[in-house]
Amino acid sequence: MKIPDDISDWDSIDFPEMGTVRELRVYGFRELNSGKTLDLRSSDPIVFKTVEGCLRGGFPLRPAFSDIGVSTTADLGIDHLGILQITTREEKVIIGVSETKFYLGTWHGSNRQAFYSWGLAKQVDDLLFEATGKHLEKKHFEALSGEEIIRENKRLYEGIRAASRDQSSKGGAQPPEHAPED
Repeated sequence: MKIPDDISDWDSIDFPEMGTVRELRVYGFRELNSGKTLDLRSSDPIVFKTVEGCLRGGFPLRPAFSDIGVSTTADLGIDHLGILQITTREEKVIIGVSETKFYLGTWHGSNRQAFYSWGLAKQVDDLLFEATGKHLEKKHFEALSGEEIIRENKRLYEGIRAASRDQSSKGGAQPPEHAPED
């Protein structure tokens, strides 16, 4: 079955077993390499296992609206940082890296291809640091890793709880008896 062009083949990163990846190429990331395009190839089995583990199954975080296909990259002027090329026994998988998301199967994309991964962001950051002596910017790491999304989720939760407590203290609706308290 051919997958439509704007939907990623998520099975391509659901590695059936460890030891599938044969090479990882990191390309781009000019701002970390004195304005020159970085072209780094890793043949380290530990890197391969890390990448495989971070991308398997349910580990990548995907936007809740990922199948709607809203492109935020073009709308917000978010820059493309680089590309990862993962070579397996069967195929080459491209993962685009923007300032805010990874994109499966394309160097840039919509939320249909978007995902976050702390482990992949950390592995990329480690490789970039080894090659250039520089890390990803903190805001880029936090976005790519999903930390920013989790932090916003916590803020939302805390805001709802605070508003609910405030409403309760004024005689409004009470939380159910079985609700856990902070």
